[in-house]
Amino acid sequence: MPEPAQRFGFRWRRAGAAALGLMTLGLLILAGAVAAAAWLDGKFTAALVALPLLLAAAFTAAMAAKLPAAVVCPTALGLAVDFPVALSSVIPWGEIEAAAVAHHPWWHGLGIRLIGAGGVALATAPGPAAELVLRHPQRVTIIPPVARVRARRLRLTVDDPAGLVETVTSRSFP
Repeated sequence: MPEPAQRFGFRWRRAGAAALGLMTLGLLILAGAVAAAAWLDGKFTAALVALPLLLAAAFTAAMAAKLPAAVVCPTALGLAVDFPVALSSVIPWGEIEAAAVAHHPWWHGLGIRLIGAGGVALATAPGPAAELVLRHPQRVTIIPPVARVRARRLRLTVDDPAGLVETVTSRSFP
């Protein structure tokens, strides 16, 4: 597949990856401390408490490694959205009912967020975001691999939300 001419990266994705890396380090230190304390106390089965912490560390490490590559690209077939773990698909142009610039408030949080009324935010920063309203809900993973939701609204905190909205409206609504 040819390289798309236009790419919209997510804002603050490198800072987010660094924060996830620090979180991974903290989880590994905590898991080591829990396992060491259980081992020294002679309760070897208590060391299993560290297992969920190790799984969480593996997940955050995977997110930290993949987050810098998070991108939205207009293609001939539709809008390709690639956000690690949550969504990696092409939304056909005809599936997009509306697009507008919305505000993603800081209190809604960062990451993969439910925003109500059938909406999901793929947010790496607060502030302006491109919001798409879809004809048919798109499957988005919110707690991999446990919970998936069907989103009718998709909020994307890309570097240039107005440019993305302009691109989508020029292709989806001739």
